[in-house]
Order: sequence, then C-alpha cells, then structure tokens
Amino acid sequence: MEEHWPVFRERADETGGLPRFVEQEFEEYLRCGVLEWGCLHLACRSCGHSQLVALSCKRRGFCPSCLGRRMADSAVHLEQRVLPAVPVRHWIVSLPWGLRALLGYDRVLCAEVVGAFVEELCLSLRRRARRFLALRSVACAHAGAVVAIQRTDGAMRLNVHAHVLALDGVYVRDGPEGALAFRPLPAPTRADVTGVARRSAARVERILRAHGRSLERDGQVEGCDRLSIDEPTLAAYYAAAAQGISVAGERAGKRTLRLVVSDGPTATRTADDDEPVAEVRGINVHAKQRVDGRDRAQMERLCRYITRPPLSQERLTRRAEGRLELELKKVWRDGTRALVLEST
Repeated sequence: MEEHWPVFRERADETGGLPRFVEQEFEEYLRCGVLEWGCLHLACRSCGHSQLVALSCKRRGFCPSCLGRRMADSAVHLEQRVLPAVPVRHWIVSLPWGLRALLGYDRVLCAEVVGAFVEELCLSLRRRARRFLALRSVACAHAGAVVAIQRTDGAMRLNVHAHVLALDGVYVRDGPEGALAFRPLPAPTRADVTGVARRSAARVERILRAHGRSLERDGQVEGCDRLSIDEPTLAAYYAAAAQGISVAGERAGKRTLRLVVSDGPTATRTADDDEPVAEVRGINVHAKQRVDGRDRAQMERLCRYITRPPLSQERLTRRAEGRLELELKKVWRDGTRALVLEST
C-alpha cells in the first residue's frame, strides 16, 4: 500500500480528489507501528532491560493491527460485562445493493436503518413471549441485543450489514415487586423471521422517504445524492466497491478477477422450510446460529467474529506477476475460491 498509495492519490486528484479524512486514514495507517513516527522507550528498573514500542495509529478504518486489538478488547468486554449466561441467537441482516453504498457514507441514515431492524426484532421477541408465556402484555417482556455493523464482506466489497446478538428469550418479572427472571423461547420459525424482515423493509422504506429517497423494486435507491455532487470521486469509489468493480489498473471498470476451483460450481443447497431465514424487498435476515450462554469461550469467539477487522492479512498474498490474491474464507457456490486484485 505504501508503494502504490502516491500513484492512486494522483489518479484520484485527476477526477476531483479524495476528501481529507480518507487521505488522513491512509497516511496514519502507513505510519502505524513505525518507530520514526513516534515510540515509547520502556525500561525495567530491576534488570535494566529496555525496549522501544512504536505508537499505533488507533484508526477505525481498516488497520488490521489496531482493529484486531479493538476486536479482542471488545469481545472480552461483551463476554465478561454485557452478555449474561443465557442463550443468545446470532441474527444477520443484509441490505439491498443500492442501499449499501448509501449507508457506507451516511452514518445517520445507517443508524436509523439498523436501529429499525433491532426494534422490530425485539418487538417480535416480546410478541412471541406474550404468546408462549401467556403474558398480559408485551410490555411485561424485556428483550436485549448487542449490534455490530460490518462495512465489508469476505470479498472486500462495500457491504454494510449488521450482526445482532439477541437474547433467545426475554426477562419477565416474577410478581409486581419480584426480580427479573429469564424465560427462554422456542427457536424462531421461518414465518417469524419473515415477519421481522417484512416489517423492517416497510420501516426502511419510510425512513428513506423521510430523507427524500425511495427504494425501487430492483434494490436501487432513487433520490438526491449529495455525495455525488460534493465528492464525485468518493461517490464513484463507493459505488464500485459495492458492486465489486475495480477502479484502477488494467481491469478498471470490470469485475474483480476470480479464481475458480477446477471441479466447477458446487451444488446449491436448498433451504429447509423451517430454517429461520427470509428475504423481503432485498432485506435478508438469517437467524440460524444459537449459542448456549454458559459456554463463555464460544460466546467470546462469536463476539470476536462480529467485531473482526475488514481485512485479514493472513489471507492476502502477492502473486509472481505482482498482483495480490485474496483467499476467501469459504468457496462460493459458483466455485470461486479467491480474488485477484490489481496492485496499482
């Protein structure tokens, strides 16, 4: 990145340039862990051993080192101080392609969209609790959830989606003055998940209309786009990243080159009728994973997963011709096992 960053910035300047916050993110990352940009000299008063420790950039964009440390700290905090020892279900919500680029830079709209899904999820839990536990009102049931927003997918495309760790049940008060006690709920059915997806899609459409936009049937978002006017270069890069299109090099404007396994496409698995997955108007909801809250080691691993950095350097290698190969964590259904990225 240090080798090709100046050339990339010059090309961006030819089309209007990048915002200062983007350039600062790259520059701070390139200085991360480099002694000449700042360090601490630590010495032991007992034995005299000394060591230089380079300062980190502490950025939140893509620095694998800083985000890896943040992932570890967040996972320990969630496991030890936030999530109780009760069953937890992992919900994943993906959004229409046209909405991903928009939410990539509009953090206010992103917070409203993700917040709407979490509210509908918690409302669904309380309604199910009233039905299964014979409660007087949904207000008697108390749900809980932790949300982590991921900006990319395994192929490094801009894919704003949310991971939600929701209690797989509710807390109910034992008597008017009694303490809160946890009551587990049966696994959600496909109908339950479809209801969450449908109500979330309706709320997302209302949120977009309030912001002067609309969600079309093909998943595209129509309406005034201030970013395209104020920052045309950044807007073009966001759109290309969401579609998996290269913005530089020999494949500029084309899909990222893929490496496919020799035995061809894998068989497509058909989802069972009772699987807790659903898709409504491009709002895709997945709720298959459940973790026993007493297994704290597995809980911490799940927390690390939802707060992981966007890029794993262990999966990135340089090929003989100079391009970069990004190995996918899982082989895609069409047989794709890796992506080949231009280094310039």
